[in-house]
Amino acid sequence: IIWNRLISEGYTREQTAGIMGNLQQEHNFKTDDHPNGLGIAQWMGGRRAALMARGDYLNINVQLDHLIAELRGSENRAHNAIIGGNSVENAVIAFQNLFERCNPVYCHQQQRINYAYAILEQY
Repeated sequence: IIWNRLISEGYTREQTAGIMGNLQQEHNFKTDDHPNGLGIAQWMGGRRAALMARGDYLNINVQLDHLIAELRGSENRAHNAIIGGNSVENAVIAFQNLFERCNPVYCHQQQRINYAYAILEQY
């Protein structure tokens, strides 16, 4: 579902794999709520509240709508950085640093990259 949606939004295979590598690291594509964040991207704070305001916020398609809306709106810097590069690594790092803004101590960047390449091989 995630792969098809991101591809349909115009992301390349490499960019899609990079985004998905992050989502796998964040919450293994689960849409449920967790103390560390809500859903596939582990939204917190105001971003979490905005997702919840959409209704049916545990639904994967609602979460993808929210993710795309953020990338096209408030998180446009991440979108621009993702589409500005041609590599899986660029997409992973751009999404990690500009969209997720994870703590470098807990980011596990290499694992995100490994997940992304495994996803790319699968599709």
